[in-house]
Amino acid sequence: MQDFHILWEQALPYIHWAKLHIVPWGPLMTPIVASVVGGIALYSIHEQRKIARRRAAIDFFLKTDMDKAMVDAYGHYLKGIEVLNQAASMADFHKTPEYTHVRAYLNIHELVAVGIKNKVLDETTCYNYWSAVLVGHCEETKTLISYIRTLPGEAHTYIEAVELAKKYSTSESGRFVNGVLGALAGRIGEKPLPADAPGEPIESEEQDEVVDRTRRQARGAFNTRSKNTMETLEDHSSIES
Repeated sequence: MQDFHILWEQALPYIHWAKLHIVPWGPLMTPIVASVVGGIALYSIHEQRKIARRRAAIDFFLKTDMDKAMVDAYGHYLKGIEVLNQAASMADFHKTPEYTHVRAYLNIHELVAVGIKNKVLDETTCYNYWSAVLVGHCEETKTLISYIRTLPGEAHTYIEAVELAKKYSTSESGRFVNGVLGALAGRIGEKPLPADAPGEPIESEEQDEVVDRTRRQARGAFNTRSKNTMETLEDHSSIES
């Protein structure tokens, strides 16, 4: 009992300090704890949405590489570009079957751009995998897109894809663009492209060279993937037969 009294006397100063400094804050502890828990919940939701957008983007691009219809659509697009480059005018090209094939593939680009704008697809994932192809395709079809926008009801056709291509190819995004394009070149087997210093736009001639070079690399890589995918699909078909 005597020990208890000694301990109580020793604890009294701390109890008194707690009554003066902690107890007055008691009514605020519940909202503080609730705020912390709410913040953690919001962060968790944000991270889950990011993961969902990344998965959606990866699933979409996986389909573009593995689905036979998508691979065929890309092959038709390339043939359509050949016809487009040889056409006497956009009106003449409009009358060919290849016009529909080129538009069908541009529709895919527009779909991805709209998905990025509406935060359905993760932009970083799309940028790393798809940006060079988007920039290249918008560049080689810019005359056709301008023609399409003169048609009735087509004034804003491919607006999201074109705006995104501009964003990815302008000097304002020079360092970010070059960093990703350098990584892409490294994956393809080329010497990585150097990234400019932060905030320093690259020269227009250099930017054109980077875009042209990367477009050729991306197209070559995509063609190789498409060819390998077609061979894989044919092998599976022969095995199933």
